Amino acid sequence: LEADLEIPERDIAKLKVGQPCRVRADAYPDRVYEGRLDRIMPIANRAKSIVNVRVKVKLPEGETPGRYLKPEMGAVVSFLPMPDEKK
Repeated sequence: LEADLEIPERDIAKLKVGQPCRVRADAYPDRVYEGRLDRIMPIANRAKSIVNVRVKVKLPEGETPGRYLKPEMGAVVSFLPMPDEKK
């Protein structure tokens, strides 16, 4: 499962491919999914000042694809520090 996001240009330097994240669908805020930043697209959108990124979302074992998360649903994605980063 993948989620495409629009990230403001000013924040793109804070992200790295492979970075872990948490995904919560607006429709199911109590369900938290783990994910990883899979791709930072090579072209920015100058008109919107954004860069598109793609997150791969891991479904919990036994959850049927499409049961909760569906195409075009709204979601909140929180990017977490890389495991090797020091605070």
